[in-house]
Amino acid sequence: MKHNFTEHNDLNLVLNSVVNEISLFSQNQLNKIKELNQIGMALSAERNLDKLLDMILFQARKFTGADAGTLYLKDSTFKKLNFQVIQNDSIDTLNLNKIHWTPLNLYKGNGSENREMVAVLSFLTGEVIHIDDVYDVDGFNFEGTKKFDKVTGYKSKSMFVVPMKNSFNDTIGVVQLLNKKDKNSKIIPFNQEDKDLTLSLASQAAISITRVKQEELLIQQSKIAAVCEMIDAIAHQWKQPLNAISMYISNIPLQYELGELNKDFIDRNTLRMNGQIEHLVNTLDEFKKFFRPNKRKQEFDIKEIIKTVMLLVKDEFVSNDISFIINTNSVKASGFANEYKHIILNIINNSKDAFNEKNIKNREIMIELKSNKDKAILEISDNAGGINEDILSNIFDANFTTKSDNSGTGIGLYMSKTIIHNMNGEIFVKNIYDSSNDCKVRKGVKFIIEVPKGNK
Repeated sequence: MKHNFTEHNDLNLVLNSVVNEISLFSQNQLNKIKELNQIGMALSAERNLDKLLDMILFQARKFTGADAGTLYLKDSTFKKLNFQVIQNDSIDTLNLNKIHWTPLNLYKGNGSENREMVAVLSFLTGEVIHIDDVYDVDGFNFEGTKKFDKVTGYKSKSMFVVPMKNSFNDTIGVVQLLNKKDKNSKIIPFNQEDKDLTLSLASQAAISITRVKQEELLIQQSKIAAVCEMIDAIAHQWKQPLNAISMYISNIPLQYELGELNKDFIDRNTLRMNGQIEHLVNTLDEFKKFFRPNKRKQEFDIKEIIKTVMLLVKDEFVSNDISFIINTNSVKASGFANEYKHIILNIINNSKDAFNEKNIKNREIMIELKSNKDKAILEISDNAGGINEDILSNIFDANFTTKSDNSGTGIGLYMSKTIIHNMNGEIFVKNIYDSSNDCKVRKGVKFIIEVPKGNK
């Protein structure tokens, strides 16, 4: 749309041209801001660290027009940058994976900073570094880049290194981009616009990486807590068969003295002991499987998962005077089987603690499995008095615990929710009320777990 700013046509042409340029630039910037927001939401939603790192590098290259890139993260000792991801549009991925990528030392042998390495310098200073030509610059050691070019036939030129700083202003790694290309695939230097956009992306990336790593740490802490609880459960499970085996063995000398140690007695005792040993072995096998992580989603039968959990904890719950009412049919689900076991274990252990803390009589846990067209639905409820309505909505928050003796970590239910979300499911909680009397009495709590059904 043309405007008449003045009476002079030539001047109007110039002004209209300027307005159009500004309008196009503004629209382009607005589009990039919208894209950054969309990327930010996508990064926030991703829970898998490897996929997240791939996404970060891909988007950084897309924004800048970089042909290639690598991503490094600091190690736990804060002494090295570990290689994580490489992408290169000009080299086949299989060939890239054959190359051995060594960590970058942040410090030299004498303790001084390793500032000759451009990625290390960016990490240590927190500054963006851009180089027009890596073969025509002083002060940096590009032996690794040149070796890469020699091995692959690639020709590195323009380079752009961006530190990733999280919300605590801690630099957690760097994104290193190579060979910005224009519309004609000509290699050109990176520019100021690349710096502004990539810094924003790197900041969002660092926050997402920090979040995922914290979640992984919480999962690990949750599993350590679960190991302790499971060892206690195993001790209860093994106590009865070990006592039985001990009784069978101690009976042998007595039968010998009575002159009744015959083949029939030995066969009977052997059969009984083998049955008890088989129970011990099955319990141990299930214990080992329980803590074997699932890397990929798979189809599993929730009924079999419940049976496995019961096998591991039955004796411990019996010793706590807790009975189970189980109503299940075979329902297949899609997700992480072992993690699903952890969720069931966590919920029923919370019920056990509530029973003991409140000194509840007639203790019952009900487990009911059902399904609809798309979802497998597991309901776990108890009669342990429920949870105060004022805090019920907070129980899935990290570090929130209802235990009054400070024994709770506040990790279990938070991680249960995270695991279920990773399975594209939901977990809900509500109190159960007994309305049989005139007054409404809180009876217990019910957890509802919904996950996608497996393939038919």
